Amino acid sequence: MNEVRDLIIKEELIGEIKRLAEENQLYAENEARFVKKILALNNKVANLHKVISKLQTKVARQKENITTLLHLYTSGKRSKSHKKLREKYRALKARIAELEAESERLSQLLHDEMSQLEIATDLGNKRWTALNKIYEHGEKHNTNWCKRIAQEGLGIK
Repeated sequence: MNEVRDLIIKEELIGEIKRLAEENQLYAENEARFVKKILALNNKVANLHKVISKLQTKVARQKENITTLLHLYTSGKRSKSHKKLREKYRALKARIAELEAESERLSQLLHDEMSQLEIATDLGNKRWTALNKIYEHGEKHNTNWCKRIAQEGLGIK
């Protein structure tokens, strides 16, 4: 009777191990997709850093131009080019506002991309940790323990 029960348990464990192996294959495929996405996000982050740096340099130059124009504007000298300078001053001031808004938008986009990257990395790490735990300690425990650990790794409670 015990032998029959042991055979049934052994078959259940073999079935569970096969199922876990299939899940492991799916996790490996998902992990590969996550790695590709992470690499793409890292490239986006690097590009956004470059764009932000260039925009900050542009803003600094524009501020210098505005300072020069403001000095000319407020120096008390009125000439024929005064009207042109005033228009250029206003145009530059508007352009700086546009560049600062663009810089803020890109900073927010970078923050969002970094958040997605952190979430994807954390999720992949939890799955691999659960699988390693099952593989290392699965023989010492029953199938229910393996199922519980797998569900915890997937975030299912």
